[in-house]
Amino acid sequence: MSKNIQKTEGIVTKHIPIGEADRIVTLISPSIGKIRAVARGSRKPKSKMGGHLIPITRVKISVANTKTIDQITEVETIESFRKIKEDLYLLSKASYMTELAENFVQEHSESKQIFNLLLQCITLLQIAPDIEILVKFFEIKLMSQTGFKPEMIICSECGTKLVPGSYKFSFESGGLLCHQCAGKIHSFTEKLSTNSIKLIRFIQNENFEKIAKLNSTKNLLEEIERVISGYMRSILDKELKTKPFLDLIAKQTKNSITSKNTL
Repeated sequence: MSKNIQKTEGIVTKHIPIGEADRIVTLISPSIGKIRAVARGSRKPKSKMGGHLIPITRVKISVANTKTIDQITEVETIESFRKIKEDLYLLSKASYMTELAENFVQEHSESKQIFNLLLQCITLLQIAPDIEILVKFFEIKLMSQTGFKPEMIICSECGTKLVPGSYKFSFESGGLLCHQCAGKIHSFTEKLSTNSIKLIRFIQNENFEKIAKLNSTKNLLEEIERVISGYMRSILDKELKTKPFLDLIAKQTKNSITSKNTL
């Protein structure tokens, strides 16, 4: 049986064991989009592929297209992101970003923008001074790339241009509501302060180099987190599997910092 071999690069997002020695591996590729393929024998101790197909790894792969499930025939690591894998906090953030990206990528569909954004942010995780603002950068840019850009300039219901101030954000409408529309709409909303709105707008329009120089307060990021998380649940109609893990790690990190400060 002839096989069509495709060569590409990708970021491994997850793998699932099947049978006694195999795995089904999921990757995000710039040229093919989401890839689901079996890696035969990759769970065997002497497998040449197993060590390359760990989640949060950038790889070169060859994929054989078959009538059933695609098969990985060759794999080579480009970047292992070792620093991330040795830090549970960084790993939780990287896992969240890869799962989130995977939900917006289609199989057999070019996904260069999403791949490049994910690669950029995973790379920055290893050096960024403010990890939380990096995650917000990733989420907001991802939504902009996939047609879900939060509307922060005009009312998402009536189109009225908004003057500076605090407004409610509608998860259903995907943007801010003017005060008149906010009084009529009773679906899920979350209030955003003037400074939070300014920060979201800034992230939408700037690169991370400029955003990293901001001195955002913790309360500001927590406010934005409530809105972004609610909006993301509305878009995907589900809670991401990595979110509870992410929240647990964040809580443990917060407690650890609090304990050190009280010594």
